[in-house]
Amino acid sequence: METISIHALFDLSDRVAVITGGAGLLGKQHAAALAEANASVMLWDINPDALQQAKQALEEKHKGKIHVQEVDIGDKASIDKASQIIEEKFGKLDILVNNAGMTVARGQEKFKRYFDSFEEYPLELWNLAMHVNLTGTFMVTQGLAPLLKRAPRASIINIASDVGVISPDHRIYQPNPERDYPGVGFNTPLSYATSKAALIHMTRYWATYWAKQNIRVNAISPAGVENNQDPKFIRELTERIPMGRMAKPHEYKGALVFLASDASSFMTGANLVIDGGRTIW
Repeated sequence: METISIHALFDLSDRVAVITGGAGLLGKQHAAALAEANASVMLWDINPDALQQAKQALEEKHKGKIHVQEVDIGDKASIDKASQIIEEKFGKLDILVNNAGMTVARGQEKFKRYFDSFEEYPLELWNLAMHVNLTGTFMVTQGLAPLLKRAPRASIINIASDVGVISPDHRIYQPNPERDYPGVGFNTPLSYATSKAALIHMTRYWATYWAKQNIRVNAISPAGVENNQDPKFIRELTERIPMGRMAKPHEYKGALVFLASDASSFMTGANLVIDGGRTIW
């Protein structure tokens, strides 16, 4: 009987990974996780300044393992150019983390209607969210498929969301005078929740499509990460989570390495829900 050590199962030495949206809060955590497991990691992001900041921060501990490339995942020409760079630089690709998605902060003038009610929601913002979150993921995965198919054991990991499994709880965003809660100026739009639900199904589709070509495809559905949000909002949300808190940024690192590595070699088409128990209520 073949015996493989735990260390060997999780080791990503000599493997190359691409992380889309790599300069974001979770993108940097994903990069650190894979680099700690000895992978070479290429961060793709549309924001060149954020990319350089991410590289500088990560290279302190992972010197030589972090690489960056400005990429617009909504533009096929940009993806094709970046894919060619992967081919020229590494000659291979073993891991793809589809992490990029349309995220909007309050106060961004360009997206000031992103949090409008469904009845008033602008079609152009719905279309943009679908283009980035779904079409962008489609184009990235399609563009990198030739490299992944050459890998002896490739892994694609799609970052979905708990609100792709359940509906967002609209009460956590709305004012409640009885609880001295003024509400917040944002919500989870239908476009975001729907695109994440679709991403989970794309995971299943690709998993069956490539099952015999040594490409495993799985998803992670994380819950919200605590990141200096309003304390009253955190209270409203965490009361709906059995573990009574939001996630810490590093709490998805283990799952990511598990899915990227041989530790999950007989696993494909799965959606790991990591939400403190929120979706079981």
